[in-house]
Formats: sequence, C-alpha cells, structure tokens
Amino acid sequence: MSKYNLCIIDDKIPVDQYKNKVEVNPTNLIDQNIFTNYLKFADEEKWEDTNLYYLIKSFKEQKVFDFNIYGFKSHSFYLNYINENLFSPDVIIFDWDIGTSDKPSDESLMEILEKTYCLIAIFSGCDMINDIKIITNEEKFKPFNYRIFVVDKSESNSASEVIKKINEHLNEFSYEYGRDFKHILNTAINKTFCRIGELSFNQFIKLFGCYDEDDKKYKIQSLDFIEIMFDQIKAHLMSSRSINPLIAKEDSLFGDLLIEKQLWHFRMFHEPQDNIVRKGDIVWHKSDKKYYLIISSDCHLNDFWKKNLGIITAIPVYQADDPSIIDKIKNYRDKNNLKSFKLSSLVNPSQGAGLTILPLMDNKNDYIVLLKAVKTFEVEHPSENKKDSYQMKYDKIPDFNSEHRFRLNEPFLSAIIEFFLRSITDIGVPDYSKQIRNSLENHIKNLGLDETENGKK
Repeated sequence: MSKYNLCIIDDKIPVDQYKNKVEVNPTNLIDQNIFTNYLKFADEEKWEDTNLYYLIKSFKEQKVFDFNIYGFKSHSFYLNYINENLFSPDVIIFDWDIGTSDKPSDESLMEILEKTYCLIAIFSGCDMINDIKIITNEEKFKPFNYRIFVVDKSESNSASEVIKKINEHLNEFSYEYGRDFKHILNTAINKTFCRIGELSFNQFIKLFGCYDEDDKKYKIQSLDFIEIMFDQIKAHLMSSRSINPLIAKEDSLFGDLLIEKQLWHFRMFHEPQDNIVRKGDIVWHKSDKKYYLIISSDCHLNDFWKKNLGIITAIPVYQADDPSIIDKIKNYRDKNNLKSFKLSSLVNPSQGAGLTILPLMDNKNDYIVLLKAVKTFEVEHPSENKKDSYQMKYDKIPDFNSEHRFRLNEPFLSAIIEFFLRSITDIGVPDYSKQIRNSLENHIKNLGLDETENGKK
C-alpha cells in the first residue's frame, strides 16, 4: 500500500485541551504519534471540533491509502516550518477560518500553492463555504484549480466526502508520478552529495569557483554549482527504473495557445536571483529601453577586465510588435518572402534569415532577435589596480536591471549562441543560377512524385 504524507492545518487541533497529558510546542510540527494519543484521549474528553475528530479518525481507519498524519495550528506555522525544514506533504487539509491567522486566508492559500506541490482540501464551516468558493474561483487561483476542492465540515458525511475526493485525486497521474519523482530526485541529490563528500568540498570550491578579491576567499556561485551538479543528478534519475515514459491521457491542451506558450516559457527560461552576469542572460537595459541577450562567454565574464578588457557583447531583443523592428523587417524584406516565413524551432527560421523569435519570454509577449545586431558595452574597471581581475556583476553596470532578467535553459542556450556566431561569421559562396538550382532541387522534389507524374509507365 502506498504511504502518503497528510498535513492538517487547523486551529482546532486540541493541543491546549490535552496540554496536561502531552507536551507539545503549539507553533511547531505536530506529528502522527501526538495525533494517535489525541484520538485515544477523546474517549475520556471529546474534542471541541468533533468534525475534525471524525475526519482524522476516518483517515486512520480507511484502507485505500496509508497516511502519515501531521499538523499545524496555523497557516503561518506551516509556512515558517517549510521555509526552514525539508517537509513536503502530499495532501493538506486547510481550515479557512483560523482565528490566529496574521493575514487573510486566501493569501496563505496562494503562498502554500506556490511553495508546495500537493492536493489541498479546504475544510471549513458552512457559513464560509459560499465565500470560499467565490474566492477560489477568482482568476489568480485558476492555474491551481485542479489541486483545490472545498468541503463543508458541518455536513454529516464531510469526513467520507473529503477522503473520497482525496482518493480520487491521488489515483491521478500528476500526484502519483509527482510523489515518486520527488522521492527519486531527493535520493539522487543525496547520492550526488555523498560522492562529493568522499572528496574535499573545499577543494571542489577552489577548483570550480573563483577567488573573490573583495572578500579574499574562494567562492562558487549557487547557479554555477547547480550546473556542475546537474549532469550527475540527471544520470541518477535516468538510471532509476521507476521513471517510466510519460503518456498524456487526453489532448485537451492542444488549441489553447496561451497554455502552450506558458509551457514553452517554463521549458526555455528561468529567472536567476543572484547578481552574476552570465552568457544567456536576457536583461533589460534602462537607457536603451530594450532587452539584450548576453553572448560573452562565461569564462571571459569570470575574469572580465583581464580577458574582455572591459567589453561585454550582447544581442538586442525586441518585443514582436515593436514598430521600429517591424518597419526594419518590412523595409528590407519582400512581402512574398515574409508570407513564406516559417519557424520550426528557435534556430531554424526559413525565408527569414537574420532573425528568430522567443515565445512568451516575459510571460506576456513574444520577442524577435536580430541575429546580426551585435552591440558592445564598455564597463569601467572598479579598482585602482587595473591589473586586478574581477568576476562581472550587474552592480558594475548600473544601466542593466539585474532584477528584471531571464536566462535561457539548455539545450536552447548553447544552440542559439552557436546560431548567432554562425550567422555573424558564416563563410558564404556564390549562389547557383536559377536553372541549375531548379535542376538540383528536382532531385529531391521528384522523390515525392509517383511514376505517372514522372512520365514513367
């Protein structure tokens, strides 16, 4: 039987009621042993919230799934705990009307949805049910609708209704696979760190990091560390036989263009949170009022003034409906040529050489990249000793807004940088004449014709 972690967030968990019998920190995690004792004590002294009692008792007695039951007395206690500890429940029972809450329940719900991949059963009194349903149907909760359901705890069958709906959802692919994947990923990370632990972690930092002249210490940035570790973790995941092919159950996604673009954004981009300039960053330039994609190599950016002599190289990125870029394309490209434009991938535009397009880059708009529009920025050395070599950081380039940037993921990053460089430096040869070109093209085109069309009997 599969074992799942169930977390109940409810201020009616009887911590105060049984404080003389069980010593519990009310602001911390309440584990399943404590719940077991609370259920026993209910034979002598009934819980204040009998609906909550019957719900937990029903979870203990049902036979479909095996649950480890944990709890917190408030939303904030849960959020504080997961910020400091590794704890990721599969299911949360969320009491909406918590009297000790320090912020609105809808804000707490949103924060939990964004920080924990789990199913959430909102379990609350009848006086709140209609308001809760209205709030959870608002636009901001729509991306999470498949993970939320609401049950009136005052109904006589509320416990069985919650368990029934949870069991239905846990049999769905996303929860079954997500739970297994989290477990396998955690195992892969632990094994990878164990391998590093066999060596010297300090040597690892010195070998793959860089020397910070300001702090006089060897450091490795978190993103650089993640990139080094990624292949090892990926290898562990791929070697796990429990990772099976993923099969879609329905094709309802197709036809919803916005969702498809959002999924491509998820696959293609991430948003770095540090201050390090890296190849593949797409960053807003405040003076030019446009994005630039950094194409200077990471090894040159790590010793920026020594290797790049203070020069950073980038490619401008324009919003797809920017009038200036639209006029440029229309002025230099034939209309029929534009009508024939095709784009099968980021690096495979046809009838439109010199540009490519990034889908929904800023989660709002598509962006056009002109492959040959290279620009350089010269950055003044921050030290009196011009021979010093520093890693390039955005605080050295005040015109770049480091808080407003994206970075391409692999395999897109390496492919598009190579595409840019090839576009700029490619060696051309004379074009074939039209007659020769047609003759050569027919070798391939004729392969698609039947014998009658080829004039053969």
